[in-house]
This record gives sequence, structure tokens and C-alpha cells, in this order.
Amino acid sequence: MSLRRIKHPELYQDLKQSNYFEGWYFKFQNNADDVLAVILGVSKSAEGDFAFIQVINSYNNTATYTKYDIEEFRHSEDPWSIRIADNYFSFDRVELNIHADDIELVGTITISKTTPISTSLYAPNIMGPFAYLNFMECYHAVLSMHHNLNGQLCLNGHRIDFTGGCGYIEKDWGRSFPREYIWIHGQNVPSGNTLFFSLARIPFAGTEFDGLIAVLYANGIQHRFASYDLAQVTLLAADGNDYLLEVSQGKKVLKLRLQMNNSHPLLSPQLGTMSGTIKESLDSICEVQLMQGSKTLEHITFKPALAEMEWNSFIYT
Repeated sequence: MSLRRIKHPELYQDLKQSNYFEGWYFKFQNNADDVLAVILGVSKSAEGDFAFIQVINSYNNTATYTKYDIEEFRHSEDPWSIRIADNYFSFDRVELNIHADDIELVGTITISKTTPISTSLYAPNIMGPFAYLNFMECYHAVLSMHHNLNGQLCLNGHRIDFTGGCGYIEKDWGRSFPREYIWIHGQNVPSGNTLFFSLARIPFAGTEFDGLIAVLYANGIQHRFASYDLAQVTLLAADGNDYLLEVSQGKKVLKLRLQMNNSHPLLSPQLGTMSGTIKESLDSICEVQLMQGSKTLEHITFKPALAEMEWNSFIYT
């Protein structure tokens, strides 16, 4: 990987591996808490190369998956954009024109005031110093913690207005998703407060470790917790569909209480092919507390919150 691509993970990385995937995740949310997520990407393996677009939405609680010829995937670097057939994605706008047996999704959403994560030489993107390594199973990037939306989408004849709403963009690339991971995302439209939380079991140099990356963006401040900044998970507990998670880093503690609801199956990459299955919820509830000592810095409830829970190592209460 070139330094430019490490510092600009939105670019098409195309690591030239024999079994490879790369995907971008665009989430849209309006003032009525309607949520629509679009996952676009490419899959490359011995079974063949192709592009795809997955759509999951809270309006009719469905998920769809549409494949495209790899020749219909095109990318630009300056300015950055991705095009799959008649669908266009950039930091300025998204144009959707999907016509398939199980979905018709048409419309344009304009994007403004994107909020990239804070970076440094030590942490050129959300993966920190791990971003410089060239043998990771899966790479992750947060491209915009929060931005404003304007426009409408028509989903199977139903018009959804996202004007005045907010969005979020991230991506993954590599060989496979981690075999175990937790992913939580939440946004509040009026305030702009946003949560990103990811805990994954990561293979590394013949062993494995639990890698954490999380950002709470509240009142214009980014509070980051990460394994490479010596963050430690101090609680992982489950009771049915309710979860408690706590992370400490220095004098700060991040507490999450997640109620997970109504998961939908999505295809996920395994050795480059879209052959795995995960479940994502679009209408969970996540209560977040940011503490410093005995002082509460932030206390925010994200409703709805998005969540994927592929983790087996819980303390069950």
C-alpha cells in the first residue's frame, strides 16, 4: 500500500490479492428516524470477479443484494468517486438507480459538511499504526463521522425524504471479515452526535488479539478509544438481546448499553467471496456514557442505533 492510499483510505485500494473484497458503507437517516444503508463493493476470487450493491432499510425491514459485472465498476481518485452501472457515490452526492427483481431504488442525495476523523503520522486513519502493515486480514476506515443530507429516494414506489437528515460513511477491504466482531453505530439528527464502535478478534503473526477502535463524536469533539492507544475492554456482558460493554483508556471510561432489535441477514466477505452471512439491526437502542473519574462528560441515547453482533465470548448474566 502506498502512503497516499493509507492516508486516503476512501480510494480504491485494490491490494491485488487472489481472494479480495473491498466495500464502502453509506448510511442515511432522516428526522423521522428512517434509516437506509447502501453497501457497495467488489469481490475477487477464483469463482469470478463482480461488483455488488446491498441495501438494507427500516421502512419495510428488508435487505437486498444486487450483482453487477465487474466492468460496470469504475473509480476516480481526484476527486474520489465510485460508479457501479448507473449508481454514483462520492463525498458530495449519491445517485441511486437500482432496478432488480426485488428492489427499485432511485434518487439523489447531496452531502455537505463531511466530518473526517482526526489523523496523525502515528494514526493516519482509524486503524492507527496497523494501517502501515500489509498482511492484515481486514482493514477498516471511517470516512465521515457525520454529514448533512439533502434530497429524496424512492424505494419500491415509496418516497423517503432525507432533507435535513444526517449520514455516515465507512469502508472495509482485505480477505475476510473477522470471525468474531461487534459493530455499533448511532447518530442523532438534531445534535449531530455520532458513535462508532468496533471490537474484532484479529489474527496477527500466528496468534490473535481483540482489537478495539471507537469514536464518540459529541458536541464537536472526537473522543477516541483504541487498542493502539492502550484502551482496554473491562466488561462484555449479555442477557438475551441486551448487552453491556465498557472500555477504559487512561482516566476515561466509555460505557455502552445496547438493546438489539430486528436483525436482517446480509452477505459478508469470506476469502474474497460474498459467501458469509451476518445480521445487522437498524433499530436498536444504544445508551452511551462517557466518564472521566466520577464525572459524566456525555450521556447520550442513540435511537435508532445500528448494530452487528458476531461475538461468542460474553459473560452471560
